[in-house]
Amino acid sequence: MSSPLVTEVDLPQNLRSLVQKADAAIQSQNVGYAVQLLLPVVKAEPAFLDGRRIIIERRAPLDDSIIAISGLADHHFGWRQFRAMGASALDISAVASGSFDGFVDMSPDAHGVWDYLGALLVVGEAGGAVADAFGRDLIVLDPAARRTPIAASSSALLECLRVRRVSDRIAGVGDQGINRP
Repeated sequence: MSSPLVTEVDLPQNLRSLVQKADAAIQSQNVGYAVQLLLPVVKAEPAFLDGRRIIIERRAPLDDSIIAISGLADHHFGWRQFRAMGASALDISAVASGSFDGFVDMSPDAHGVWDYLGALLVVGEAGGAVADAFGRDLIVLDPAARRTPIAASSSALLECLRVRRVSDRIAGVGDQGINRP
């Protein structure tokens, strides 16, 4: 079940005015100005895909979930299926659209803030949850800081994925790869 299409007339008047001005700027081939005009619209109404509001509707338990992963899982976490797509920001955002029920970074501290921050906003706006597997703040200013993001369609699934990911590290599994000493 998809959300109804949201059009310009569904926006508040102040945002509708910005969209109309941006359309005129695009017609005049003033794309830079159009982008400036649209940024406040995107900031105020961030959770949209193809004109439809993104709202997480499916809240599956782990054993019925399709989970996106980054890195290599050493064992089965109990999910129904997993996918390794290769772009963490897109994979995390796909949790918001319902393409995946969750996302787990299997690599040890491999992601910089630019790898997940935009997706964190999208998932949060859609009603999902994102956290660092080890409880650290995901919003950091240090460009050298690395995190292990996980995301889920529900806080219950997020906690389940977090516990399983953390237990791997405590047990010494999960950070070395399959069949490595």
